[in-house]
Amino acid sequence: MVYGNSNVKKKFMDTDVEKDQNNRIIFNEIYPFEEYKIGKAIVIPLLADHKPDEKCFIYIIKLNGRTLLYRHDSGYFPEQTWDFLKSVHIDAAIIDCTDGPGRGGFLWK
Repeated sequence: MVYGNSNVKKKFMDTDVEKDQNNRIIFNEIYPFEEYKIGKAIVIPLLADHKPDEKCFIYIIKLNGRTLLYRHDSGYFPEQTWDFLKSVHIDAAIIDCTDGPGRGGFLWK
């Protein structure tokens, strides 16, 4: 299974993988703030500030009673994401900071 936004779907459909007659690889388009059961986990894509012309995501991953925020390569979160995060208890977070706080990256404006 491959999960991603509409841009990922387009790239996926432009490849020969989409023509796989045995359905070994299946694409699932995902949307922000919706829950997806993936294996034993619940995954919730949240909007990220990464590419202005694309709906990019960071993720909430819930598994075994714990909640992880998985965030990479995103600028300051859009307000919808901040609003969603207000209602979530996060046990752990995996965050990178490509540009650092000096150039408007990470969590600060």
